[in-house]
Amino acid sequence: IDGNNMSRLGSLISVHADSNMNIGEDAIIRNSTSTESDGGAIWVEGTMYIGEGSIYGSSAPNGGAIYVAPGGYLSLYMDDTAKIQNNTATSGAGGGIYIAEGATLSGYSDSIPFVTGNFAEIPGTENFALYGNWLSAGMVYVSQNGTGDGSSLEFPTSFATALSSTNSNVFTLLEDISISVGITLNRYIVIESENPTQKRAIYPSETLSTPLITISEGSLYLENVFIGAATQTSSIESLIKVENESTLFVGTGAVIRNHTRTSGNGGGIYANGSQIIFDGGEIYDCSAPQGNGGAVYLAYDSALQSGSSLSITNSTIGSTDIAKKNSAQNGGGIFVENLSQINFLGSALVQNNTALNNGGGIYIAAGGSLYMQETTNSITGNTAGQIGGGAYMEAEGALIPSEEFFSTYCTGNTATTSSEFYVYVNNPYG
Repeated sequence: IDGNNMSRLGSLISVHADSNMNIGEDAIIRNSTSTESDGGAIWVEGTMYIGEGSIYGSSAPNGGAIYVAPGGYLSLYMDDTAKIQNNTATSGAGGGIYIAEGATLSGYSDSIPFVTGNFAEIPGTENFALYGNWLSAGMVYVSQNGTGDGSSLEFPTSFATALSSTNSNVFTLLEDISISVGITLNRYIVIESENPTQKRAIYPSETLSTPLITISEGSLYLENVFIGAATQTSSIESLIKVENESTLFVGTGAVIRNHTRTSGNGGGIYANGSQIIFDGGEIYDCSAPQGNGGAVYLAYDSALQSGSSLSITNSTIGSTDIAKKNSAQNGGGIFVENLSQINFLGSALVQNNTALNNGGGIYIAAGGSLYMQETTNSITGNTAGQIGGGAYMEAEGALIPSEEFFSTYCTGNTATTSSEFYVYVNNPYG
């Protein structure tokens, strides 16, 4: 299809919504100039596939060869016989291909060798202008400054680009990721390391004024990854905030570590009307020196009338290493507010946490609950400056199934006064 080097107001070819076009073997589209509309050769609102054909010698304000409009989809599976070359964006971006916001591109990284030698007014967009969704895979490989589409180890994408993609929800880290601005997640995301034996970290590169990660109306699943720096960091916020009935899952090999919240509650995690699940993970060396809940703070969301919950299986709150303790004014490990609860589901360990005042391991406020359903749990080695080395429970807190059952697994803790192990007051379930 030859535009005969003639100027026209629009594209040579338009692929409308609900329509599709395939450029195959030996097909050539060439020599078309659009003076008014974007997409010198092709405007795409529907679906387009390019495998073996070529587009060259065309121009438009944006998208010299192809302009993919919002809602459009372009799939590139090009071989050695294909090329998009010698096209020009005369006044804007995307000499070769322009992907508008709301449009989708598949096959970006593999097509790079075949989309070359194009020109654009805006530097850096000579071949591609990517403003839409160009990560097509559900699982993407991620590096700090990756410029690919994340489809393979050879073409990783950046963490920021992965976050902006609505198609991708599994981020496989190839290296540590430093964050200079806190991120907010509002969909389901999985973060893991490419090599489980060489866990990667997501950490703040500087002191942040927001949490490192905020989960709001979404879910985050962590596996074989560190959240937090290798050395201690501090800020006015928690490392992770979970709000608006969201979920944080700390799975196998996931570690939350090394953060001090200088004012407020929840050094490591602050949950507000949300759910936290530890199953194979751990959290250590987090603190709230001016507040409560060194590792985890479970808050009641009065607006949503929803409490928070923490379920623990095969996981550690604290550490077997006393140097990695969590600490706070009250509830060195965990602080539980009214209408919030902890569930010990088996092989849960709360160890070597410290409270300046009460509840070295756990503090249960009035209306809070602690459920211990298995016999393989342990609350040990925790310390309180005043009362309840292992756990402290206010009046009207709930301890289920009973004080006697709980005391069997809350041992080896210390407190300066009143109780070596733990205190409960007026427990209605006792």
